[in-house]
Amino acid sequence: MVEKQSRFVRFHAFQSLLFHGAMIVLSIGIQILNIVLAVLHLGIVSLLIGLVGMVFGLGMLALTIFLMVKAYGNEEFMVPVIGEMAKKWA
Repeated sequence: MVEKQSRFVRFHAFQSLLFHGAMIVLSIGIQILNIVLAVLHLGIVSLLIGLVGMVFGLGMLALTIFLMVKAYGNEEFMVPVIGEMAKKWA
């Protein structure tokens, strides 16, 4: 975000911040849901939500690596919704 010269660098910085911010909020939401289900003694549902959370985390990691590879290759790959916001701010 501090970079003033390169719109390409600013775009990827904003997209990364927005993407990871959204993923952190969603991860916290999944964890809160998992805790509530555990407190209500719905263990099997809590286990399923935990598995969904793990798949979500792996998907987030895969998308992060994919975006890093695209940025390294000087490609401007836009994540839906987040990419459009980043492009306006860059």
